[in-house]
Amino acid sequence: MIKKIKLSYVILILAIAGTLLYSNGLRELPAPAQNSSITLTYWTFDDMYADFMKARVAEWNSRNEPHISLDTSVFSLDEIDYKLWSTLQLGIGAPDIVDMEYSKFGRYMDPRYNYLMPLNSIIDPKKQNIDILSYSRYQNKGFYYAIDYYLNNSVVFYNKDILNEAGVDYKAIKTIEDYLAAGKKIKAKTNKYLLAIDFTDDLVFEQLISLNDSGYVDAQDNLQLNAPANVEVLEMLHSMIYDSQTATLAPTGDFYSYEFYNLADSEVIASIIAPYWYLEYIKRYIPNLYGKLIIAPLPEFSKGAKRTPRISGVATAVTSQCQHPIIAKNLLRDSRLQNHTGVFVAEELSGDPIINDYWKSVSANVNDENNITAESNNLKLLLNIKDSYITTKCSENYNKAVNIISNSVLYQVLRENFISPYQALTEAQETVKTGN
Repeated sequence: MIKKIKLSYVILILAIAGTLLYSNGLRELPAPAQNSSITLTYWTFDDMYADFMKARVAEWNSRNEPHISLDTSVFSLDEIDYKLWSTLQLGIGAPDIVDMEYSKFGRYMDPRYNYLMPLNSIIDPKKQNIDILSYSRYQNKGFYYAIDYYLNNSVVFYNKDILNEAGVDYKAIKTIEDYLAAGKKIKAKTNKYLLAIDFTDDLVFEQLISLNDSGYVDAQDNLQLNAPANVEVLEMLHSMIYDSQTATLAPTGDFYSYEFYNLADSEVIASIIAPYWYLEYIKRYIPNLYGKLIIAPLPEFSKGAKRTPRISGVATAVTSQCQHPIIAKNLLRDSRLQNHTGVFVAEELSGDPIINDYWKSVSANVNDENNITAESNNLKLLLNIKDSYITTKCSENYNKAVNIISNSVLYQVLRENFISPYQALTEAQETVKTGN
């Protein structure tokens, strides 16, 4: 009897469902609305990335539904870090997608707190065609939390006019001793500087300690701020400013201010040490310098050492507050991980893309003996150095180390000149270790 009642209910339900389907024009679900759209909020720290993502969203909208409306905000790096940390702690107000500098990511990648969405679902299928470091350095406990724009190879941007004026051949600069000697020659013959040094950012210092086979943390993530190699580099930079006077300080402490762009444009600096992606800043903000550039490898501290630090960079993440995580991740996949996106990063951002197929194509083209343009020479350089790199672990200890170096140590030693490099680094080591 019970079985008969159940069967009757099933028949009744099927009959009702059939009537509803018929009255709905035989459609099981409502059709998606035409021209449906969603809004994704996006935080970044420079208009170049805002422009890049705007173009990628336009491409997405030409091929996909729902359409994406990108609500973009451009803040400073420190503002993004402060706002992102605050909104993630509060549980409200964070963006869907965010760009941050590499060193800022450490404290956001703890899976216990779920601040960022794991990106394994878009990275795993693409691993064969993207540079391993572009995602592995944002890994914690098997989850990948961000993806780089660039390979982040560090180079020297030389002003060829100043080198010619001083009679310096950049090809003869192989070692750090050669580089320092070139600085003295430039100073003596032109009264210009070899190098600008930042002191509210650690870009120059960290690139050079990496070349000196050191870093802020060791392979086990132990702090080593006052390691002998770090002290040696800071003493060298201090001496360049105050003894040989072959270096000058960036006016506001970093390489991203109009005061620095004006300094570089005045042609008193023979070189800038920075990741290759800084080329886009030169193109946009120091265009007069762009046509005078020669790009070369960093000088070696020891023969046979790795050729390029990869210690900086810009990466993108999806936050845990994103209301459309699948769409946000797919947008990130299509804007960064597809084969054709390498060309976009190279052409629109002047960067060194993470896409392996891009470099295979470049290798075939630049080896043409008739291809002798400045761009082809730059690409040949990158092909020669990109697989011989030094990197560092992105961790909370590393994040704390970068903060104290950038906000205290470099300012005290290089700008204020009131404490020795060893003392400043030793005090910083103790401060980070004790949390005081």
